[in-house]
Amino acid sequence: MDALGLNFRDVLIALDKYPDKDTQLGIEFAGRIINPNCGRTANETRVFGVMPDSFADEVVLPRSAISTYPEHLSPTVAAGLPVAYLTAWRGLVEVANLRPDQTVLVHNGSGGVGMAAIHLSRRIGARVISTAGTAEKRAYVRSLGVESVFGSRDGEFVDQVIKITGGKGADVVIGALPPSLAAANLQSISETGCFVDMGKLWVPEAQEICELRPKMRYSSMRLDTDALKNPDWVGRTLEMLSREIAADALPILPVSEFCVREADKAFRFMAKAQHRGKVVLKFPNPIN
Repeated sequence: MDALGLNFRDVLIALDKYPDKDTQLGIEFAGRIINPNCGRTANETRVFGVMPDSFADEVVLPRSAISTYPEHLSPTVAAGLPVAYLTAWRGLVEVANLRPDQTVLVHNGSGGVGMAAIHLSRRIGARVISTAGTAEKRAYVRSLGVESVFGSRDGEFVDQVIKITGGKGADVVIGALPPSLAAANLQSISETGCFVDMGKLWVPEAQEICELRPKMRYSSMRLDTDALKNPDWVGRTLEMLSREIAADALPILPVSEFCVREADKAFRFMAKAQHRGKVVLKFPNPIN
């Protein structure tokens, strides 16, 4: 398989918060190609992509696993897009097959994946309900065009979702909630709905799911693993999403930027869960 090199001295690495203690740092990036044998002009082609353990000066990855990003985007913004939009696309379009006549419940709508899922759902034409952890974050999600936004720290959203959907429940639920809200979350899904679980703390047993919703579809997502298994899908889908973003059909996501020398500060900031969108580490001598 052809491979190319990326210079991560000129790169922005987006951070994601995972509870797994063995998780490798860095999963998405924006950088410049430095391998002159890859068929593109070195140091001029700006690309973004997904690669586990990309928190490094350089990385070698399959050529098919990256895509150029829209010229009007800064590297900072580009670095925060791949995981969010790839996850939303994979979960909503390829797994759940979300349709315009359906209702989707997006958890943690002020996070990177949550925002991407909201934007993509609205692009499809589906009705969106969302949750967020604080009143400030709920107000922000409403500013994205979501009329119905509820708390994500208790089971309040269940009754509201059931009411809004006329007793049916959401056709699609995407996101992650604490284990204490697992049962409540399942109650918000329609009998034949689809649950796209992004939770890293809790993966319900198949038998438990069958008992609560025997006709419900369930999928647990790990984009880092999927990216390694199918780099061609990553590059192909990023290229399509890049065109949508370039045409303003899908919005960019907000980012909070830190210098790589302030990585400890960035992680503390992220741990407080007060940010919107993504947290990005900026390396010296960034791309202009």
